[in-house]
Amino acid sequence: MYYFIYYFAMFMIYSFCGWIIEIIFIGITEKKIINRGFLLGPYLPIYGIGGILMTLILKFYINYPFILLLNAIIIGSIIEYFTGYVMEKTFKAKWWDYSKEPFNLNGRICLLNSILFGILGTALIYFINPFLNSCLHQIPKPILCFISGLLLSIFIIDVIISCNIVKELKLTANALKKDYTNEMSHKVREVLANKNWSFKRLLNAFPSLTFFNMKQLKKIIKRQATKLTKKLTHIQK
Repeated sequence: MYYFIYYFAMFMIYSFCGWIIEIIFIGITEKKIINRGFLLGPYLPIYGIGGILMTLILKFYINYPFILLLNAIIIGSIIEYFTGYVMEKTFKAKWWDYSKEPFNLNGRICLLNSILFGILGTALIYFINPFLNSCLHQIPKPILCFISGLLLSIFIIDVIISCNIVKELKLTANALKKDYTNEMSHKVREVLANKNWSFKRLLNAFPSLTFFNMKQLKKIIKRQATKLTKKLTHIQK
């Protein structure tokens, strides 16, 4: 039980650090502060999961820095791709899109991000983990158990609330009956942003958020095909 509590504490620390990294990166590139992440709280689980997996796997390559770096790149890429795929299939929405970045795979991962994950994973094994281990082992077990239990409760509640928000967001977008294929129209985004603060935060966190609606897509394709046929007929006449 203590190992579960210990690794969950590590998971939350990695998730919070990932949130900080994203805030700083977006702040530098976009010149504004955005609360990144699918969840409402200040943490990104993808970094937590990645940190735990890298900790468990990469420790076997600690004496081989280059192999460790390559494995960190592979693990980070798999986690980001799999997370993007699962979220797309679960919520019928595309949360990030790297299709414009060079050397990307289905827009879910790109070479630059993979390399950054590799560097981060290497730093995790050689520098970050030893420091965190030293800090956590100094906390008395009862206190660490209490803090981890409290964080776990908050995290579970956050996941439930956030999933309901996304569900309502999806239903709201569909209810507007607007035509959208690869990305939500500006009008849809404006309406959703005005719904309440949680919608607005979610849209700001994922500016490339795209909802899939196959029925709408088929209607659009059919309508465009009809227009094209009319134009061709007119030209022939």
